[in-house]
Amino acid sequence: MGLTRVALVRNGRRLITARRFADALEIFGSVVRAAPSNASAHYYLARANFYLGRVDRATKHLRRALRLGPHRRALEFLATIAPFDPAIDPQTVLKYRKALHAVLRANSDQPHSSRRPAARKVLRVGYVSSFFEYDNWMKPVWGLIDHHDRSRVELHLFSDAPRSALTHRLADDRDRFHDISRLDNARVAGLIARQTIDILVDLNHFSDRARLPVLVAKPAPILVAWFNIFATTGMSCFDAIIGDEWVVKSHEERWYVERVIRLPMSYLTFDVTYSVPAVRPPPCLRNGFITFGSLAPMYKLNAETIGAWARILNRSPRSRLVLGNRALDNGRNREHLVRRFARLGIARARLTLFGGAEHREFLRHYDSIDISLDTFPYSGGTTTTESIWQGVPVITADGDRWIARTSASILKNAGLGRFVHADVAAYVDSAVRWGTSTASPQRLEELRRTMRRRLRAAPVCDCSRFAVCMEDAYERLWQSAA
Repeated sequence: MGLTRVALVRNGRRLITARRFADALEIFGSVVRAAPSNASAHYYLARANFYLGRVDRATKHLRRALRLGPHRRALEFLATIAPFDPAIDPQTVLKYRKALHAVLRANSDQPHSSRRPAARKVLRVGYVSSFFEYDNWMKPVWGLIDHHDRSRVELHLFSDAPRSALTHRLADDRDRFHDISRLDNARVAGLIARQTIDILVDLNHFSDRARLPVLVAKPAPILVAWFNIFATTGMSCFDAIIGDEWVVKSHEERWYVERVIRLPMSYLTFDVTYSVPAVRPPPCLRNGFITFGSLAPMYKLNAETIGAWARILNRSPRSRLVLGNRALDNGRNREHLVRRFARLGIARARLTLFGGAEHREFLRHYDSIDISLDTFPYSGGTTTTESIWQGVPVITADGDRWIARTSASILKNAGLGRFVHADVAAYVDSAVRWGTSTASPQRLEELRRTMRRRLRAAPVCDCSRFAVCMEDAYERLWQSAA
């Protein structure tokens, strides 16, 4: 690679860090055209494509990088985003994730834990996360931790954020907090092993790939994946993965290396314990038309999702669409998105675009939205729970994989199952009915006014029951391993 190309790559990497993805796309596109056999250029082009919602192009370039030779970062990224690509099936997701596990094992100098389960009245359960300080994202986790029965479990939190960064107060003074932010993976694994944790629950997985070697070392006799995982880990060190009956179908277990545990309620039961804006009346009452919206990250806005939204807007010609995410802070990224809609016949005037904001202020964007439209196949988790808590129902399709059914699990446990549809065609038809019916404003006003009261009484917010279900699952795992 010549000096000019080296400079281009360096500049492109800075642009990705600055979330100037459209600019980075141009740079890495030119580098790949000039040097099609350069694996790193394909890797960075994949990243630029992915963060603009072009996941199919991202996976194509990652596969190209891997065909050119071993490229650990490309394999890590492909294993992470493979479930997001509608064209990649579960068997292939499993293949990529097993391949990554093999690489991690080959590069690990940490021995597996050899400690065997022993009789114990109170299980020592550890939760490891790099994101405990993000109350909005972690509300299912805090909902569980706050409601754990300390006569059944002794809790240890292994956090990549120091305790001073957390705004959520630990519910019980007996809980042990371990700051791992300054420890390398070997020292983290050693710390966990010294605490003689019985069951270690990983809350990170591919959202913090730098911590994957901790899991490979298996510093506890039982390793469980929950919360931030949407398909098999592909890692044989895991003993179980926790989902529910809505996200994992029985015939799909062959694509999991772990034992699949299905809870009888949504695996993302949540509790909102932080300050959020009050619910406002639906904007259609003052606007005279329905405003659809999505505050999902840009990387979820793939071609299939935007195509469905364009069909909804074209068939409900008075409706509007609100989109908001941090990538839209950048003008070139906004232009890129507007052009994608324009090619499908949607004028710029029908789009309202918001960038990032402080979280409470960001939630106020729901005051401008009558109905949220889910993304697919990467459906909402945090986005869905936030939308319904702000009184805004979410229309979703019950998809063909775990990651496409997360919203369905939440909505069916929230008493909002009527917003879950069998496929994308039915999803589009439903949105069009909402966008064109004269009865929609009255129905939305009633729904919005009573939403929080009904959610508090619904299974999706029953964190006490959820904690019992999780503790029962932990005890079954412990007993079966003894």
